[in-house]
Parts: sequence; structure tokens; C-alpha cells
Amino acid sequence: METRKYIDCRDQPASKCTLKISGTEDEVIKAATAHIVSAHEQKDTPELRNNIRLALKPEWPDRPNPIFDTEPMV
Repeated sequence: METRKYIDCRDQPASKCTLKISGTEDEVIKAATAHIVSAHEQKDTPELRNNIRLALKPEWPDRPNPIFDTEPMV
């Protein structure tokens, strides 16, 4: 299972945005790029995507979702 990552706009000093995105690394990079381009009016560049990748943090704990990963109660 791939480790989940996240990025949080609140970690950026000048940002007043409160969005947090989590998922696989590729999912977060795609979603964060779309968000930054649309909400923060930056251009989608390889440098932007690299900066997003560098800002990713592991999401802890990386554990199964108890709603979907439990044995049915009998």
C-alpha cells in the first residue's frame, strides 16, 4: 500500500487558504496543482509541481479505514 501524503495551504506563510489535500503522491500533486492554478492564480509549470512534491508530508497514521476494513459483525 502506497503511503498517503498531504499538503496544507496553511503551511505557506502568505496563504490565507485553509485547504488540505491528501492521497497518494501523484493524486496530491495533480489536485494541488489544479488548486494552486485556479485559486492562487499561479501557472502550471514543472517548477511548481516540483515545489509541491518537495512540500509533501507523510500523513500519519497510515492505517486502514475502520469503516471499510473491518470484519462484519454477526
